[in-house]
Amino acid sequence: EPAALISSLTPNQHQISLLAIVLRIQANPQKTRDGHEIHSFKIADRSGSVTFNVWNKTGELIRPGDILRLQNCITQVFRNELCVKPGRSAFIHSTKTTEKERSR
Repeated sequence: EPAALISSLTPNQHQISLLAIVLRIQANPQKTRDGHEIHSFKIADRSGSVTFNVWNKTGELIRPGDILRLQNCITQVFRNELCVKPGRSAFIHSTKTTEKERSR
């Protein structure tokens, strides 16, 4: 399935695929009432950027500069901002970049 452009995303979409780079960690992980952690990142492609929210251990593995191939994600509006998060059967593949590659 071809990757969608971030600029084409709208609220309440399902089964979206994206190819994006992690620009930065948005904030410290937020704890939910049931003890889960939500990690927020700003991700981007050539068309724009969006917030990507992911839960628990998966969020601990993502770093700025990583290239993410996301499949089966959904969009939602949270605090007046369009966000992307993994759907139930989501697949996240991260390609780690080295410091040398990041400085080019």
